[in-house]
Amino acid sequence: MTNDGTHERIVARVFDPEVIQKIKLIPKGYKSMIIESALSAYFKSKVGEDLYLQLMRHVNQKPTVKKISDSKNCGLMNRLKGDF
Repeated sequence: MTNDGTHERIVARVFDPEVIQKIKLIPKGYKSMIIESALSAYFKSKVGEDLYLQLMRHVNQKPTVKKISDSKNCGLMNRLKGDF
């Protein structure tokens, strides 16, 4: 196999005992191919595509920070909000 720079090593944790058992049964040298094929099919499915898009929206959202006025005219009680 030639190294054309299009691959990357990724480590994933698997918690489902059934999935772990099935991965252990896959012969050495085929695990990466099977996992990549499964992920590729999943991300091409409607559920996988929806999950991916939701995650990307979450990652791309920038946190909003409210700036509190430093004005001396704005007292502490005017800046506090909520039930007390």
